[in-house]
Amino acid sequence: MKYLLRRVFITHWPRKLIAFISAIIVWFLVSQTIAVTRTIPNVAIRVINLPADKTVVGLLPTGILNRRIAVTLTGNKLVVEAITSKDFEIVIDAEGKKESWITPIDKKTLVDLSAEWDLKKEISDVEGGDLFIKLSKLVTEEIPVTLTPPIGEPPKGFRFLDIWPKRLYQKVSGPEEQMQSLKKQGLELTFNLNKITTAELSALEDVQGKEISYFVPEEWKQIVIPFRDYALEPLNDPRAAYLQIDFLKQELVALDAQLPIALFFPVKYSDTLNPELYSLAPGPLVEKKNGLNLLPPRSMPMTSAASF
Repeated sequence: MKYLLRRVFITHWPRKLIAFISAIIVWFLVSQTIAVTRTIPNVAIRVINLPADKTVVGLLPTGILNRRIAVTLTGNKLVVEAITSKDFEIVIDAEGKKESWITPIDKKTLVDLSAEWDLKKEISDVEGGDLFIKLSKLVTEEIPVTLTPPIGEPPKGFRFLDIWPKRLYQKVSGPEEQMQSLKKQGLELTFNLNKITTAELSALEDVQGKEISYFVPEEWKQIVIPFRDYALEPLNDPRAAYLQIDFLKQELVALDAQLPIALFFPVKYSDTLNPELYSLAPGPLVEKKNGLNLLPPRSMPMTSAASF
């Protein structure tokens, strides 16, 4: 056994070491030259050099289309197997284009975003089929923005009154056909009263009195544009600077009177719900007087001056 191991590992060991190193070098060189093909999904498409009066349907403010495609890459095995859709994008040059056209997706349209590889060198072929680019006239319209009734609840002790102004106009630029549709449909903006605190309104009350105007924060003044993949845009109507939500301070006013309480029983359910089976029991909230159920005098929230 020792003799066998000696022959395998020791005899002519310089020659065997050189052969082993050579095999590693050959394997490394071969692995670097092996080409593989792989399809990468969800690849971004960028359009550049658009004419000043034209745009592309589906183009976002970033210059990226709101649709993505799958691209098949052929090239260096190590690179192709490791690459993702974040490492490159497809760029379509619209320079000189006057109308819609079909463009092939090939190696010329691939733009390297990777800091790790030189994709133009490592990728030998790019296939993505043909892509239809629809050019449209770029127009700017004033889109009506309706301020809808807010959601949520006003801070405790305050009552929501109104929003002013109730309508704004948003200047939006985009493809002519989409702008016409958007102008007919209009836009809506809804505020959430839950975001307003009692402390904020109380501080304003000290300055403004019982009727309080809460000026809408700048971060709330954003509108969703549907055809731009529902991206948010700041309001650009000059009157948006004066957007306010009005509240009225509620006060507890002593109600120096006893209010009668009566139970209503629907005739439809009188077999199971009737005065013979159910009645109000006296307690902290109910007083009995001369056979009547009465609500004791208490303080109640009021939003305007009143006397009894």
